[in-house]
Amino acid sequence: MSDLAEPTLRLAGMRNAFDAAFAEPGVPLQRTQLDFVALRIGDQPYAICTSEIAGVHAGMAVTPVPSHIHAFVGIAAHSGEMLPVYDLGLVLGLSASHGSWAVVDTGNSVGLLFSAFDDHWRVDAGSVIAVDDGANQKHVQQLVQWGDVVRPVIAIASLLASIREQASRAKPKE
Repeated sequence: MSDLAEPTLRLAGMRNAFDAAFAEPGVPLQRTQLDFVALRIGDQPYAICTSEIAGVHAGMAVTPVPSHIHAFVGIAAHSGEMLPVYDLGLVLGLSASHGSWAVVDTGNSVGLLFSAFDDHWRVDAGSVIAVDDGANQKHVQQLVQWGDVVRPVIAIASLLASIREQASRAKPKE
């Protein structure tokens, strides 16, 4: 055998093994699962990813406080601190939710009231779909599908940025 024959045979064997690896069915990747809170604002269904909230609270007692911010409802005690509470429906540009259910963001900086808690969903990451730019729904950048049901996902980070902007504009002038 010549000096070139052995490397050529090894190279051919490696090439065949490489090609064969793509001919075999692949091993399915483990999909990441995501958790969502399915809720309603009025009669409108929505979802919030649980990674964006610290918790869901039923019957949050809110003390009304007057404000120049339309969506601001008042304050509530949460984990020994005072928490500003906003109506999620009004923040989203919908009608007031008139709810006593609330989610608290992960920073424990704000409470958001909504009408009704529907369910907890655990879905594969593939069940979350990006929304077209043309969808034009405020603070919704994704949809989540659970079985035959599809709901818009409220982007809490976007929503909080909007609340901060409204609060900075609503400060009384001195």
